[in-house]
Amino acid sequence: MIILVIALVLGVGSVAAASQDNTSQANNSTSITTVPETHTDNTVNSDPATPADPQIWRDGAPVARGGHPAGYQYSTIAEAINDALDGDTIMLESGAVFHEQLTVGKSLTFNVLDQDPATLNGSTFSGSILTINPGVTVYLYNLISGCLF
Repeated sequence: MIILVIALVLGVGSVAAASQDNTSQANNSTSITTVPETHTDNTVNSDPATPADPQIWRDGAPVARGGHPAGYQYSTIAEAINDALDGDTIMLESGAVFHEQLTVGKSLTFNVLDQDPATLNGSTFSGSILTINPGVTVYLYNLISGCLF
């Protein structure tokens, strides 16, 4: 079973997460849209001894961003967010655990390669580990939250 998380920060931005019922809700300036879950059978890093690094994808394939070649593996999610363009997808390694505080200032999708979810774990941070700027829509697929708010 895929565990999905909806990160909602009222009055800060928009968030969407995968669901089966295709419903949409709005509350103040924050909207939540649910969309069908999707999977990909691609893999990036099958060696568990090597850190799982995010990639930037567009239209189902890795793309070149920030002067890096297509398929470049960023050392952090934050670095991938910085180089991504509105509408890009940040692909995370399935089963990976990320310990980062993230601010998203552009409309992005976060998804996971293969079918096992990735984890955003904020247990070592105080405050929210995911901040979404006003006017931004973020789609989260196949992610588990560890202390997201």
